[in-house]
Amino acid sequence: MKRLLFTLILTMIFFSGFNSVYANTNENDFKSMFDENGSIMMLIDAQTGSIEYANRAAADFNRYTVEQLESMKITDINRLSADETAKKMQDAVYNHNNQFEFVHRLANGELRNVEVYSSPHKVDEKDMLLSLVYDISERKMLEAQDQRQLRILYSMVILLSISAFVIFISYRKSKKQTKLLYNFIQLRHSFLNASEQLIYLKDNNYKYIFANKAFENFYQTDESRVIGKDDFELSSKEFAERIRETDLKVVKSKSIVVDKVVWENKTFRTTKFPVRLNDDIYGIGAYIENITEETNRTLEIEQMKDQLEESNNLLTSILESTSEIKIFVLDEKYRYVAFNSGHKKTMRDIWGKDIKHNMSIFEVIGRHNDIEKAKREFDRALAGESFITIEEYGDETFARPTWQNFYAPIYKEDGSIYEISCFTINITERIEIEKEIEHMRYHDPLTGLYNTGFMQEEIKRLDVERNLPFSIIYGDLNSLKLANDVYGHDTGDALIKQTAEAIKRSCREDDIIARVGGDEFIILLPATSELDADSVLNRIIKEVGKVKVKAVSASIALGKSTKINIGDSINAVLKNAEEKMYESKSTMTNKNHMDQLSSILEELHERSEREKIHSQNVSDICEKIAAALDLTNEEKRRVRDAGYYHDIGKIILDDHILNNLGNLKDEEYETMRKHTIVGYRILNLYNETMDIAVGALDHHEQWDGLGYPKGLKKDEISLLGRIIAVAESCDFRTNPYSNSKISIEEAIEEIREDAGKRFDPMVVDAFVKVVEQTKG
Repeated sequence: MKRLLFTLILTMIFFSGFNSVYANTNENDFKSMFDENGSIMMLIDAQTGSIEYANRAAADFNRYTVEQLESMKITDINRLSADETAKKMQDAVYNHNNQFEFVHRLANGELRNVEVYSSPHKVDEKDMLLSLVYDISERKMLEAQDQRQLRILYSMVILLSISAFVIFISYRKSKKQTKLLYNFIQLRHSFLNASEQLIYLKDNNYKYIFANKAFENFYQTDESRVIGKDDFELSSKEFAERIRETDLKVVKSKSIVVDKVVWENKTFRTTKFPVRLNDDIYGIGAYIENITEETNRTLEIEQMKDQLEESNNLLTSILESTSEIKIFVLDEKYRYVAFNSGHKKTMRDIWGKDIKHNMSIFEVIGRHNDIEKAKREFDRALAGESFITIEEYGDETFARPTWQNFYAPIYKEDGSIYEISCFTINITERIEIEKEIEHMRYHDPLTGLYNTGFMQEEIKRLDVERNLPFSIIYGDLNSLKLANDVYGHDTGDALIKQTAEAIKRSCREDDIIARVGGDEFIILLPATSELDADSVLNRIIKEVGKVKVKAVSASIALGKSTKINIGDSINAVLKNAEEKMYESKSTMTNKNHMDQLSSILEELHERSEREKIHSQNVSDICEKIAAALDLTNEEKRRVRDAGYYHDIGKIILDDHILNNLGNLKDEEYETMRKHTIVGYRILNLYNETMDIAVGALDHHEQWDGLGYPKGLKKDEISLLGRIIAVAESCDFRTNPYSNSKISIEEAIEEIREDAGKRFDPMVVDAFVKVVEQTKG
């Protein structure tokens, strides 16, 4: 029926182009036709955008009165800018584009998607646009081809009303019938050329007398090369014969002929119909649609149907075989109608009973408290409700699993409910995983404290007047880099975790503690005064000070700030706490550094009395050698301190290697050699010892290049390293803890022999000079 209506409209359009049109229509009739038309129509000045005329349908759609709408511009309802709207109107005036999609804002503020067909028209030399508006808000959600085709057919139906309205405007502006005819013909051409379909008209000799732009584009030609020619002159013989075949059917039957043509991998639907040209002479009108997408979609639907049937068969098999999904069906009296093996096994495992058809499910559950809850859910489904529940079911003497239940009624043909179905899945494990994920979302995985994301949300939630005064403590853990560099990240993680525990012990139950960086913590203290916040801060410092992991003692720099007035910025309070923390960190840096070094050496010396004596002896000898070399006081201080700290890297050695007197296995010796690098890392962490770190690194290098760790030779070795090497060798051979103790004279002789080999000759000379002066 839609095709017939569309065909009749086209016939009238074509026919109107080949017959004189004279109208003696009363102006009020045209105006009535325009005003009462159910389609949304407006006449718009293409230069100013003013809405010159609007019918009642346009007013109703936009929620304005006609008078209000005719006092507005199109930009008042179109969400495009004035420049964008002007460009669209000019495109329509020059037929660059006559179909647009816009978003219109109605008087009540509602936004609606509309499709606009604008036809240009001259009225008193002014460019006017006759716009036909469609509400496509719902269509936007639909992609079905028949919806789009229906809209096109409706557009064709409205064509007659448009034509009448154009005649009305032209008639009112001019009494000349020639101008009226010209306007009508121009409107017809604009409308047909705006169509994406191929539209043409042939005479009784099958020669083209009209073709629209889409037709010209398809044949890649223009109208002047088409008019007066037949298909054999325009296309291949094979294609032309196919077209002529349907042309002959139309002429012979005087009826509509619909055909489907496949050409160059595209599918076209041709609708041809007879057009009476003059008396008994008939031509052929046609419009051709590219239905490739529709055809492919139909094929896809058929394939999907086949796949769906296969899937249904597969699903039936899966549902029966899967152990995850439990399925059962009950009748109105709660008796089993059907169930899969998974449900049967579950009921046996939970309740210890085998279920059978026609058995009431309540016989299985017995008098357990779950029976009342289950009955309520069954009754909801029997009342016509489909729903999902997540609940615990099972014997309370065991861990009760959590089930996700999908209930739905089953209907008879008459619409009455006679059974219910239920799909159940044991989601106990999933619930636990979700809880874990939820916990991880807001918690730091290492310490279990809250993370940055939670802290940011919580600080906004707590920033209310009832929580004033609102205090914040910002903390930064010292010595984390030392722990990581010396012992590795496992030790660093242990330091962080123990620090977090110390902070938790120091805070109140309602305080919110978050780890917001590698070594940074924030504590939120709602409803806490500055004085009370100071108490918390001092407890934290005390508790963290008790933490020690291996040789690394923990300490923390803290800053505090309090929000007093509701108008104060909580972010400013947080920033102030952070700044105070950095101030505290800068003032305690030197002390912390020396405390850490002292802590490491104390532990090393507690574990090895030999190392304690060795450190002091080497330091004394180094200082004397520096004096003999006539070094400056600052250089003497560096040499002395480097001698004292040169073996600090031995803190990483276990007691067996540390206290071994030279009987090390190969792998133990390799471990012991690492103390030079570790010592360098420790001393290089701090400004106070950075200038002596190279002494710890180089003191086992040799003048001939056979030392370690780098194999440096001669002056490539730092002066600190060369001095410590001689001093350490002397103490090693003369120390009471040595396993091969010799006299100082023998030690001097050994060192002299190694001058130019292991040791710097200049340093050896200075050392000998020191010893001789001491003896003298």
